[in-house]
This record gives sequence, C-alpha cells and structure tokens, in this order.
Amino acid sequence: MKCLLIELYKIVNDKSDICDSLIKKIEESTFYTAPKEYLFISDYVYYPQKDLFETGERYQILLPEEKTIDIATMFKNLGFRDTIYDSKEFLKALIKVHIVIYLQQNNKIMPTFFIVDSHDKCTIESFDSTIRTTAYRKINDLAQRVRAGGIKHITLLHECYVYENFKHHNKPYVDRIQYSTQEALAFYQIGKYIKYRVYTLDVKKLKDRQYIKETLKKRPEDNGVIENSLFYPLFLAFRDIRKHEKMK
Repeated sequence: MKCLLIELYKIVNDKSDICDSLIKKIEESTFYTAPKEYLFISDYVYYPQKDLFETGERYQILLPEEKTIDIATMFKNLGFRDTIYDSKEFLKALIKVHIVIYLQQNNKIMPTFFIVDSHDKCTIESFDSTIRTTAYRKINDLAQRVRAGGIKHITLLHECYVYENFKHHNKPYVDRIQYSTQEALAFYQIGKYIKYRVYTLDVKKLKDRQYIKETLKKRPEDNGVIENSLFYPLFLAFRDIRKHEKMK
C-alpha cells in the first residue's frame, strides 16, 4: 500500500495530507513489519482420545532475510579443519560448538536450522515452541523451499528423546515420552548430494570428552533410518530435485 501511494505521487506529481498521514501510519505500524508466518499461521495438536485441540506457542529469532553468516570461515578461524559446508567436519565442528553452548545455557538450546544456498551462503533459523507441530510444519515448509530450488543442504540441531524402537511413534508425542530411553542432543544433515547424516548424543554424557570423541568417530550415515526421521520430507524433496535434473 505504501509503495502504491508513492507511485501515485510520481504519476500525479502532487501530494496529499491524507496520503502523507496514511504513509506515516503504515511506516509506524507493527503490522507492516510483522512476519507473515506470525500473522497468518497458528499451530495446533489434536488429542483424539480427548477430542481436544491444543494451541501452541512459538518463538523465533528473526534476522533480516538477506542476513547470511559465513560459519564455515568462523569455524576455520577457531581452529577447525576442513569445515566446508557439505563436509562431515563442518557437522562435527557444529556439534562441538553447540555442546558448549548447551552446557553453558543450563542444558537448554533452541532448535536451529542451518540452511546453505546454492551460493554457499548460510542462513540461520532458530525457534522454539510448546508443541511439536511447529517443528513438523517448518520441516515441510523447508521441503517446499527445496523443491523451489536454491537450497544445497540443511542441518538441524535440537533436543529430543531416544526410543529403543519405533513401535511407540504412532502415539501422540506427549504420551510416547514415557517410553523413551534417553534424552539427547541431535544433529541432522541432508542435502542435494549429501546422504542423510545424524549424530545423537546422550545429554548426561556431554561433559565426557571420551564419549564425545568415540561418538564422532562413527560414520554419521550409519546412525539413522531416514524413513523414520524428522528429515524424511527433506529427503523426498532433495530426491525429487535430483530426479528432475536427470530428466533434463
């Protein structure tokens, strides 16, 4: 609306006090600057046994859309080697840094996406929520962005529960927690030409350097089943991109 009024000024070569006042109100309005996600999207979870909907609360660190961070160079300056974005060493460096952050924050960390585009620019999206629906929605939104093109790979870190098997995964999230065997800090990575990688670390052992060392020695491609993963929609999206490129 503001742009329309400015263009009209150029066409008619005149100004109006009413239009000037409207432009000023638009500029001062929080609606004008609020992200569309927070204006038009609400997250819910449905409990069929109780026939009840729960509304979720969510939080997000908002950076300008054009704001990208060269984390790979930052890691290199900190002494990490071979930390290009699609390397396993980058994932390991990310893990080591965020273990320290997690412990410094009294065992709390916001789920965070590291999204690398085709120009090797990394965007960081940190968020938190009271229900899991928000994370699932964000994953599916990212999958749509992958299909639109321009994203090379995505890394996610978050806290999670670990289960002995997947037989309880059809239960609502709040109900299946009681069957968990471990609380963990998990790191997932997948990309256009990166196989699904995952590291899961027991939060009770994060001060044990030998445990961390032994965990990071394992091949991250062997640590998870993509079909049962939070990242499965992203796996399908990147697979579709590869198929489309082969058909050209």
